[in-house]
Amino acid sequence: MAYTDIVAEILERGLGMMQKALADFSDADMLVRPVEGANHALWMLGHLCVSEAFMLSAARAEYANLLPPGFAEHFPQTKDRVNDVTAPLPKVEVLAVYEKVRRTTIAAVRGLSDADLLRTVPSPFAKGSTTTIGFLLNMPSLHSTLHLGQIQVIRRKLGKPVLF
Repeated sequence: MAYTDIVAEILERGLGMMQKALADFSDADMLVRPVEGANHALWMLGHLCVSEAFMLSAARAEYANLLPPGFAEHFPQTKDRVNDVTAPLPKVEVLAVYEKVRRTTIAAVRGLSDADLLRTVPSPFAKGSTTTIGFLLNMPSLHSTLHLGQIQVIRRKLGKPVLF
C-alpha cells in the first residue's frame, strides 16, 4: 500500500466520523456551545471547510476557490474571543461543503505519488519557510480530529448517544 493510499483512507474515515457525529444534530444543536467561551459545532464545521480548502490550495494551486463565494465570511476566526458565525447557515449546507472539500482533498491525494508527498512548497503558516505537500494534505485529518473531539463534548451535553 502506498503512503498516498494511507493518507486518503484516513481522510475518508475522518469524513465518515464527522458525518456520523453530526447526523442527529438539528440546526439548533449546531449552535450549542459545550461551555461558555467555547465554539459551537456550526462554527467548527465551517472553520474546518475554510481551513482545509486553504491547505489544499496551498498544496495544489489548481484547487483555489474551492469554497462557494462568500462562504468563508460566515466563519471568521479570531484568537482573542469566541468565534461565531456572521449569519448561521443550515447544517445540511455546511456539511455538504465539508464533504465536497474533503472529497476533493481525497481525490487530490489519490492523484499523487508517494514522491509528490515529499515535495516542498511555500508554507502558508510561516512566511519565508517551506513545508511538504504531504504535511498540508495530512493536516486536515489532524485538525478535524481535534474538532471532532470537541463535538463529542457537545453530544454529551445534548444527551445524545456516545458514538466513539
